[in-house]
Amino acid sequence: VEELLADDRRFQKISARQLAMVMNAVARLQVLNPKLLEQLKGQLRMQARHMDAQGLCISANAAAKLAFGADSFQALFTQIPRHLPKLSGRQLAMLAHAWAKAHVHNDDLFALLESPLAQRAPGMAPHEVATTLYAYSHFHKSPPELREKLLGRFNHLLETQVVSEADLLMVVNALGKVGHYDEVVAARLEKYVQKEPSLRNLSPQAIATFQMKAPDA
Repeated sequence: VEELLADDRRFQKISARQLAMVMNAVARLQVLNPKLLEQLKGQLRMQARHMDAQGLCISANAAAKLAFGADSFQALFTQIPRHLPKLSGRQLAMLAHAWAKAHVHNDDLFALLESPLAQRAPGMAPHEVATTLYAYSHFHKSPPELREKLLGRFNHLLETQVVSEADLLMVVNALGKVGHYDEVVAARLEKYVQKEPSLRNLSPQAIATFQMKAPDA
């Protein structure tokens, strides 16, 4: 960090790919130096148009962790349409999750991602499905076609692969937020509750949606 801050001219010359790498490292290490963060924000606004698809996703994820504001996310958002056709399901999930994690409301973004996510849902991993459902529900969104595709994939994964409890709970709480009940998810939730009857990891909305009974006091 000291090396970066010591030479402003050198910092100004980093490439878009290098910027994404630096942002990712700073976010992972939680280096919350105010001067560094301001320089990163400035570079992001200038370099976003030069980023490739992966750099864009990494930068969005880092920006969320570093609590960058709406201006930074707007700079990233303007570059998404040109990358959209080649974004993978994982990358689309990363983008949706980044906006939700940063609490940056953008209806246009979620509308833009909806169709590509539905198309790529059959190949998505459990965590990618879970974070996508979380991201949409965070803003009280639950587009029927996308939800059907994502839950179809998640239900298949529940029946054929090991799905982590963390991903199951993320999906349950996401569905609870939008008031949507799913039988396959409910069946797996019942098994989880047998091990963890306190329901402490479930939101009140999820408990109500899935008709779970809290333990007697």
